[in-house]
Amino acid sequence: MYKIHAGLWDSSNKVDTFTAPANVGVSWSHQQLGVDRVEVDIVAFNMEDLWRRQRDHMGLRMAVYLPSYRGRPITGNVTSISLIAGNIVRYVARIKPRFDGRLNTTAYAETDTVSDTIEGIVSVYSQLGVTDFSQIQSNPTQLGGWSPTQPNGSRLSTSIKQLVDKSDASDNRYYFYFRDERFSGTTPQSWQPVYEAVSISREPDWFVNARDLRRLQQSRELTAYTTNAQVSFGTSTGTHTGAIGSPNLVDGAANFVTLGVKSGDKVLNLTTGGQTNVTSVTVTVLTCDGGSTGTTFATGDAYAVQLQQPIGTAVATPATPLYWRSDFVENRKEMTNAQALQYAGSKIANTAEQFVGFTISSPFVRNRNGATVPLFQMIAEGGGYIRIEDLYPSPILFGEGADTLTTFLITGLKFDYTSNSMTVQIDNKNQDLDARLAEQNILRTLQVDRFPNFDPVTPTRTPGANPPPVPVGRR
Repeated sequence: MYKIHAGLWDSSNKVDTFTAPANVGVSWSHQQLGVDRVEVDIVAFNMEDLWRRQRDHMGLRMAVYLPSYRGRPITGNVTSISLIAGNIVRYVARIKPRFDGRLNTTAYAETDTVSDTIEGIVSVYSQLGVTDFSQIQSNPTQLGGWSPTQPNGSRLSTSIKQLVDKSDASDNRYYFYFRDERFSGTTPQSWQPVYEAVSISREPDWFVNARDLRRLQQSRELTAYTTNAQVSFGTSTGTHTGAIGSPNLVDGAANFVTLGVKSGDKVLNLTTGGQTNVTSVTVTVLTCDGGSTGTTFATGDAYAVQLQQPIGTAVATPATPLYWRSDFVENRKEMTNAQALQYAGSKIANTAEQFVGFTISSPFVRNRNGATVPLFQMIAEGGGYIRIEDLYPSPILFGEGADTLTTFLITGLKFDYTSNSMTVQIDNKNQDLDARLAEQNILRTLQVDRFPNFDPVTPTRTPGANPPPVPVGRR
């Protein structure tokens, strides 16, 4: 068993050290953009000690880490200190209140790329002091008019999730999360954003065996089943054909009256990023107030008009519903027709989604260098890819890549120090793992325990039945 330490920092000054916490728990997921919650339980001396901690430690940066400050820590800012039982005090730390505190109201040019925009949002709005953007992978997909919800703006997490949903020209899916940089001496540093495309060929980060796992879970759900998606949109785009420096928008090819533009609607200059408001409408001219920054238009500037009411509906459906019809309807006035059509298409799910998870009960995993490391490091390094090396008998790997059968992208992790176990959620929605197991006759192993004539405790032979199989990983 390895030890985990915890500590509190006020900027670069260490305030307190917990060398023997009663328990440590950490939850991490792509959905939460990294570490969602860090819990550290310690023993308080008395009620006065509890009150002192509640008075002095709120908002401080808490880190859990391996002795000697090796590897990456897992940190957050203390948001809760409470007495949970007897004299056990629980510290709860999170980073989301810090990176999600400011509203993003920037109007972006439609030619801005997804990866550059993500970097800009994190740099300006995260309040994390990020300086290392080396792990933001290039995605040249253009925004095409995307912008945060106006005029109130969007939280960083909302903007990032919307941008992560945009694939590239090869239709690759992406994911994003924050992870801690390594210690500088004994002081935690900033956080590092990671933005990468999902890959089935990348070398795994972690390796485990089937005997290291328990509670292998496989399920299919129709919760996201959608066969008819209708997305109403309220944004129209075009090009300014009027004079340079005009505060008013002119488009000789438009009919703003027929479109339904009204006083109070918003206009974004997608070329410059400026925003203004409509005060009156004619067929080809929108008189505007210049907004708070004196927005003007030059000949050839691209623009977007966001109406208060929907101007159309984009519809996406599969060829034939697999089970029954299931509708999805949403109003997204900040989208154009093309964006709404793409968004509606992304909502179509004509098959059952598969969810796979398991718990690693071994105290250690192997990293890509073959070294044995504590489970704790899986979260500290930001998940990655995990391979279950003996999930399939080796002959099955011939003719089909091992990566698609035994290697999975980690999408969620929950660590418990007391039991020294890690619950792992993996992305396997498009690989039909249970169908593969049935096809390869692997469902008859001890791993999943579905063989009707086989008792995993006292193996017996039922007359006329096939002999019990040899469990995977125990040949």
